[in-house]
Order: sequence, then structure tokens, then C-alpha cells
Amino acid sequence: MIFHEFGDKNFPHMLLIHGGGSSWWNYLRQAQMLSDKYHVAYPEEIENYYMEDMPRIPIKTLVTMYQTYMGRYALKNAITESKAQVLYIYGEKEMSCVKDSAKLFKEMHPNCTLYEAKGYNHGYLSAYLPFEWMALVNPFLENNIY
Repeated sequence: MIFHEFGDKNFPHMLLIHGGGSSWWNYLRQAQMLSDKYHVAYPEEIENYYMEDMPRIPIKTLVTMYQTYMGRYALKNAITESKAQVLYIYGEKEMSCVKDSAKLFKEMHPNCTLYEAKGYNHGYLSAYLPFEWMALVNPFLENNIY
């Protein structure tokens, strides 16, 4: 897997993980802003390769992909042992399966904070409103959790 990295590797480490259907550039501006205090890494997902072909894939095939992969994905039990602090942001206008996934992650991960971005769809806040995203994330990073 390819990772994009910003900031000094001696700074505290931060991993940004984007949602399905989004890409590494989703957090590009935020990573640049955070790089003066953090070593920021985020993956360039393998999905980018098949995302190029998405416009040519029939809807029936996309539904099958969702049902066989995304619809059946299960978190590994080891996630319950993680000590990482996690801020899980999802949009109010997300599909119910995304909201359910967030709640499941919170149940399994002891240090997870959920935040529902009111009025937003999937990935909108991070992709189009990076300063608002930073205003939301900075209190979490400073341990002034919601």
C-alpha cells in the first residue's frame, strides 16, 4: 500500500483514513495544515485503480461488489485492544449502513469518539470544507474531546 506522508517523522504520528469512494487527496489540504505539528500519513487506496473504471461498470456489478465485499466486511477483534485515539466523522446524510458501521466501530474500539457532521453527505466536510474540518478536529487533537 502506498502512503503519502507530511511533516517531520519525529513529530507525533497521525493516520488519516478516508471513507469508501473517497481518495487520498480528500485530506491533502488538511495534511499540509497539520504537518507543522504532526507526522501525517494517509493511504492511497488500492481502490483508485478500479475507481478509474467505475463509470464503465454496470450498476448490477457495483451492487454485487457492495454485497460481497462492503456488505460483509467485519472488523477484526484485535481492534478492541488498540490504544489509538480515534475521531470517526460521518455525515448526517450518510446511508444508514455507514452510520451503523460507525456505531459498531465505537462499540469495538475503546478510544473512539463519534461525530455526526450535521447537514453533510459522505466525505463532503473533508473534501470541500477543509477549514471547517480542521476546526472540528483541532479540539480532538488538543484533548478537548466533544
